[in-house]
Order: sequence, then C-alpha cells, then structure tokens
Amino acid sequence: MSTSNLPNISICESAQAITSMLADKVYRIFDCINKAGFDNSEWGLVEYVDTVNYFGSKEHENLNGKFVYIWAAPEDFDYLPELNAIAPDYILHTDDESEIRLYEID
Repeated sequence: MSTSNLPNISICESAQAITSMLADKVYRIFDCINKAGFDNSEWGLVEYVDTVNYFGSKEHENLNGKFVYIWAAPEDFDYLPELNAIAPDYILHTDDESEIRLYEID
C-alpha cells in the first residue's frame, strides 16, 4: 500500500487533533447537561470504578479512566437531541429501569 497520498502529519499534530476532538466532546456533553437542567443527583464524574459496586447496574464494567455519567429515565433522553448526537461509551441499566450513560473524557 502506498502512503504517498496520505497527509504528512506528525505524532504531535495527531495528538493535538485528538486532544482538540476530546475537548470538543467534553464541552458538548457539559453544554447538554447544562441546557437540560440536570442536577447533581442526575449526573457526575467517576474514575476507575466497578459499575455494579458504584451504580448498582445490571451490567458489570470496570471503568478504567475518567467518565461523565448521566442517570435518567430512558424517555428523558428522547428530549435531548444534542446529547443523543454524542455516542455514549457505555449504557448501563438499573433495577428501576433507569439508564446510565457514560462518556469517557480522558
């Protein structure tokens, strides 16, 4: 495979592009949380947790890294098109049929 048509991007430039995309994603998530009016009982930040022990979720995931979570009824997300445009890294479920959407931020 020829690489002559590929852009010449340094590792540093690639890292800066990834950092910029991540910063944009984090900004958009926090903007959606703010616009939706979620309070501190509905969203938060976690790092390096076991989801069953921390959230009591049905799914077991070991979260390695930093995440923003939003905990709400599934139908509450229907009214948040801007947030739905951002794919969560995980969607967990609880016994009360709530969803916990997790977005990795590091």
